Amino acid sequence: MDCTTALIKKFSCARTKCESIILNVLAPFAMDQIKDELKAVNFVTTKISGIGCAAHILHNAMQTSTDILPIDVKCIVNKIFQYFYIYTARVEVLKEFCDFTNTQYKNLLGSVKTRWLPLQPAVSRTIEMYPALKLFFDTQDKCPTIFKSFFSDPVAIIWLHFIQSQLKVVCDTIKRIERDNISACEWGNSFEELKIFRWTQLINCPTWNDIQKSLTFILQNNKQTGWNVDEDILFDEYNHVVNVINENLKEWQNKYVCVEERWCAIYKILNSKSILINNFWNIVEYSLAMPETNSAIERVFFITNVLWTDEKNRFLVPTIKSIIILKNHFKKYLCNDFYDFLLTQPKLLNAISSSQKYSNDTFDNKGHDEQSTSTQ
Repeated sequence: MDCTTALIKKFSCARTKCESIILNVLAPFAMDQIKDELKAVNFVTTKISGIGCAAHILHNAMQTSTDILPIDVKCIVNKIFQYFYIYTARVEVLKEFCDFTNTQYKNLLGSVKTRWLPLQPAVSRTIEMYPALKLFFDTQDKCPTIFKSFFSDPVAIIWLHFIQSQLKVVCDTIKRIERDNISACEWGNSFEELKIFRWTQLINCPTWNDIQKSLTFILQNNKQTGWNVDEDILFDEYNHVVNVINENLKEWQNKYVCVEERWCAIYKILNSKSILINNFWNIVEYSLAMPETNSAIERVFFITNVLWTDEKNRFLVPTIKSIIILKNHFKKYLCNDFYDFLLTQPKLLNAISSSQKYSNDTFDNKGHDEQSTSTQ
């Protein structure tokens, strides 16, 4: 009994310690770093340019197009999933039909309401299991009407293959536009307001007129920043940038160099020559900082759902918030990388090892400025 009590106490203390380190040490440290990085950003504003989310636009387009099909694929796939989800007896019978039809049994998949992305594997799995599923429902005495109608239609499997091919195109596109290091201007050419920033993709050499239009847009939509630009200085900076672009554009095009790498190359070349183009960089920064989708926001809700389940419902809101901060701020760190990073932060290590981590005011930002290293 004493051994069991000691073991429970040990694990309970470990849980409390981990929570305290995340809540009172690592999360405040990450927030301090974010604040330091935001100080160097030129356009921090609550005014948002409404340009639409590309992923949702594709989702809505797919939803509208499938609404005119003779079958509701999403409904069929989800109902098949629910029919077998928690019914072991039905699954065992389905496995027998899989053996009979020489079909490899796999767990059936469902989809969520928010995005067509998870529907692709669900449709593909239904197609793989189609021979066994058709035979299963054809032999059921009390087969649901929706399944009886669907599997008795000889064209049903054709519609599934059609949807599968369309889903692949849409889902591959969504994955591309939701990746890191892509701006709204790279996909938003169809949006009138974003066309003035199309030159930042460096498909061709930008003109001075392109720069002026972008500058006018930024000044009109960010009056609260008080940013004043001397156009004569900006024109000189523009000429420096154009010279670099003309020298390297063909090579970038031949090697399919991505947008951010092209601008990084321009920065390194001009910086090596001690040429400052601060005004020009402000325009580029504004353009490239516009997110391509709201996937970053949706990931916050996804992480919350993963952490806050029926089984793990003892988390408090501050703890969930701290975990989300860490997962997003240090997302590029592997375990070994994060370990090496901690070794460079003695103040942070002292806070982790001391008993002060159980206090809300553990980490004091005042003394870490010279030690903190940006994770971005």
